[in-house]
Amino acid sequence: MKRQIIKAINKLERNNIDPFFLDISFNSSLRVSEWLGQGEPCDSAIFYSVSIELLTDEEGNNKEEIGEARCHFHSGYSWANDKLVDLFEVADSFDGDFMTGVAPVIDENGGLQDKYSGSGVLYIDLFYIKPEFRGKGIGQVVFPLIIDVLGRESGVISIIPCPTEENGRDRVESDDPRFEPILRKMIKFIKSFKFVEVDKENRVWAKDPTLKD
Repeated sequence: MKRQIIKAINKLERNNIDPFFLDISFNSSLRVSEWLGQGEPCDSAIFYSVSIELLTDEEGNNKEEIGEARCHFHSGYSWANDKLVDLFEVADSFDGDFMTGVAPVIDENGGLQDKYSGSGVLYIDLFYIKPEFRGKGIGQVVFPLIIDVLGRESGVISIIPCPTEENGRDRVESDDPRFEPILRKMIKFIKSFKFVEVDKENRVWAKDPTLKD
């Protein structure tokens, strides 16, 4: 990973971007009742909203949002109730792709498969850089930073690469001629961070954060 980070920093410098001017903001929230397990299973997951920003002056008073990320984290163990958590039940209570993204790494008992050393799972729902800031090394620096910070308590990190329009939200359909080229770029990107395919049919990729790159 160190070699890859150095390569990314060099790319930033070639594009006249000083890492000092890149800023990442993490926002999350969790109610006490949810932590106590008194709500729906999905309520106990922590939702992270990440803002990727570029400072526009040396004092750091002004900044421009150049990208964003969204992640879900759920621990496989409830400290408040001193018991293991059925991650399959949690995933099943969510709308969207969370269930698809974590099902391939969960065993029949609702915990992470034995090949993963931890108990928590981090699912990356979105990672987006504005088109005009792509190809400059920003993603290669910011993506590993996000999975390092948010994935430290995770036994596995999963993601489903999904081609979208340039706004990062509207999906490109699989019969669109742009779909495959975009998907190949996305897969090449996540593979560079040692993600491996765990569900080919649903395009689910996962990474064990405890393994050295």
